[in-house]
Amino acid sequence: MTRAAKTRRHTSAQQLRPRLAALGICLALGLVGCSNTAAPGEKPEETSQTQAADPADNPALPGVNEKQRVQVVIAANQLAADVLKRADKNLVASPASLQMSLAALSLGAELESHQVKSNFKDSLGMIDGAVLAAMGKSLKVWDGDVSSLSPTTLPEKPILHMVDQVVVDDDAQVKDEFLTKVKDTMGADVLTTDLASLEGLKPVNDWVKEHSGGILDGAPLEPDENNMVIIQNLATFGAQWKEHFKVDYTKPDTFHLASGEGVEVQMMNEFYPMPSAQYEGWVLAEKPYTEGFVAQFILPPKETGFADLHADVLTYLDLQARAAAAAFEARDAQDTYSEEFPRHEADSLPYVNLSVPRTTLQTRAYLRESIAGKDLEGPYGSLFLPGIFPGITDNPAFAISDIIQDSMLNISEAGTLATTLTSIPGGMGAPPSIEVKLDRPFIVLIRDATTRWPVYAAKVMDPRG
Repeated sequence: MTRAAKTRRHTSAQQLRPRLAALGICLALGLVGCSNTAAPGEKPEETSQTQAADPADNPALPGVNEKQRVQVVIAANQLAADVLKRADKNLVASPASLQMSLAALSLGAELESHQVKSNFKDSLGMIDGAVLAAMGKSLKVWDGDVSSLSPTTLPEKPILHMVDQVVVDDDAQVKDEFLTKVKDTMGADVLTTDLASLEGLKPVNDWVKEHSGGILDGAPLEPDENNMVIIQNLATFGAQWKEHFKVDYTKPDTFHLASGEGVEVQMMNEFYPMPSAQYEGWVLAEKPYTEGFVAQFILPPKETGFADLHADVLTYLDLQARAAAAAFEARDAQDTYSEEFPRHEADSLPYVNLSVPRTTLQTRAYLRESIAGKDLEGPYGSLFLPGIFPGITDNPAFAISDIIQDSMLNISEAGTLATTLTSIPGGMGAPPSIEVKLDRPFIVLIRDATTRWPVYAAKVMDPRG
């Protein structure tokens, strides 16, 4: 077989920086009184909690300390913001899946280059594939059989099935050391096949069908003699809400598209206490699944839409929702006000009048331009340059050509079904009450409730698909 040779960061709200830094430090050190944290340079207020937990150990995350967890989650929030902000149509993505694939790719990267190292650190939170692998392993407690998942057959206990694979062309000179690292560190399968033929792509497509429960038909790949390696991660999720939306409360309503046109949708409605947060016109309502995961419905300011979306907004809203939920859970258990939460005045979560359209989306996203810029001038541009992966192959023309995510998202009265396949092909190519009514374009984040890792991030411009 022959081959043809081819050859930042966001603008953030400066006024949030000190407060976010303080909240991030609080989370990293495991402090209980997060809402009572002073910004850098300010004298913290006195609380009854004076000892910080040891940041070196996190019993819930073997191999990951709290500082590392926070770094990974903030980097994932950044990826989510970068991808969603630039989308002008429906998009379902998985920041966690993207990070897992990039972590596998980093095992073969030339990290002596400051720019390359910086890009990997920005996208992963650190240069340590083992930490991302440990984050992924922490989700294995939710693994399960995805073969019977469908919008009408959602499990009582959530299922998150996440797997990794490296596909190697049978004519490519890929280093055994890299493949061993990916297997040992990431737990990835290694498949050798002919990437230049339809027959060779059949086992790749079969793997996708199997691990998505048949939701996806296959990988977004065509036979290509230039492809040498494809790094893949597939995440499939199914869960029921802790409290279902009542079908009787679902009514026809108007959803306002970005163009201003009004279209009729089936709007699910409920009035229920739940964690919520607001910041400069952004509004978040957090609805829990039966256990382990939460969905965050985020409505942007009506005047500016998604123009001001950045990682700090997602991080700040999540921290506030998390702090409110933690304070309420602690008080609920003690049936009394606790000195550990002196700033949280309400003895219960506020009631939220939540309206969410039934949503079914199927999207394919080519993320190279979203995260690297048209001319690779963006925050992660150097990841697409040739010659930066000597750990994978000695071929200096080798480069990753794109990052592709194929996704499906269904939100119903019962719960949520979602799947995302991340594919990174590489070869010799180019480089009183709160009302949250989602009646206009909005964002959905699905987070692991323990780590706060955003497993899915979706931008809903039209819930009809």
